[in-house]
Amino acid sequence: MKYQSLFILLYLVTFFASARTIEKTVAVVDDEMIFLSEVKAYRKLLSSSLAPAGVLFQIKPKKELVRSRKKLISFMIDEKVLKSQLPVEQLESSSKEEVLRQELKRKNISQKRLKKKLRRIGLSLEEYQDILYYNSLFDRWVQTEIASATQVLDTDINDYYRMKTGKNFFKQYKYDLNQWTFDFSKQGKATAEGFSKQTEKKNLPSQFVSLTEEQMNTDLRKVISGMSVGQFSRPICFGSHCYVFELLQRSFLVSDQRATERLRAKIFQERFSSKFKNWMEDKRKSSIIKKYT
Repeated sequence: MKYQSLFILLYLVTFFASARTIEKTVAVVDDEMIFLSEVKAYRKLLSSSLAPAGVLFQIKPKKELVRSRKKLISFMIDEKVLKSQLPVEQLESSSKEEVLRQELKRKNISQKRLKKKLRRIGLSLEEYQDILYYNSLFDRWVQTEIASATQVLDTDINDYYRMKTGKNFFKQYKYDLNQWTFDFSKQGKATAEGFSKQTEKKNLPSQFVSLTEEQMNTDLRKVISGMSVGQFSRPICFGSHCYVFELLQRSFLVSDQRATERLRAKIFQERFSSKFKNWMEDKRKSSIIKKYT
């Protein structure tokens, strides 16, 4: 009886000791589990000087992930989803060793010192290398799928600003034109009229001109400003000649390059974030995700 009690006591001690080491699962993506210890280690990593860089952190800033465990778990789930669906060409684009070498060089740190810092966080060198490697692959994938297809034109900048403020961002336009010149006479006007109405233009010599709105008189400004690219104008007569114009290009005159680029970056980020959100939702639909509170 004495030995039986001792055995039970030892069993209970062993059971409770092992129970403390059992990992708590916070989520499962397909067949891959995310443990609470991983979440804690990732949180420490993002708070440290060893935090990885990447396009995913533009969508979900590191500070937000550190403050909110819920957001961090969702972020880690997204990483698992992307990892499971990475195209073969992305996986073959670089090696883990090369990515680690680049990171050591970027942070100006030795591998020995890196290992010491990682131990304080609770990560092995291999785990850190994996995080860097897959973040670099995600960057290339997202760049190919979303960023390269997201453009912001000058017209987008002006329209965005006008929608927000009711004003035009660009005050003036520059018009690139082909110009045909005709005599200011009855016959010249008739020739110009016929030329402007022809579907197929005769091979008459033209002159390239580039004009701003300030350089035009009232009549010319009214006609040119209402044209679309590729359109020919009706004859416009002033001075001693009549003219027919073809609009080649209309562009904005940038008065403040810094303000323009700031607004361009803002519009790009908004569009990119929206596209990424929809893209990520589609990726999640292809995975089985379970969260545990």
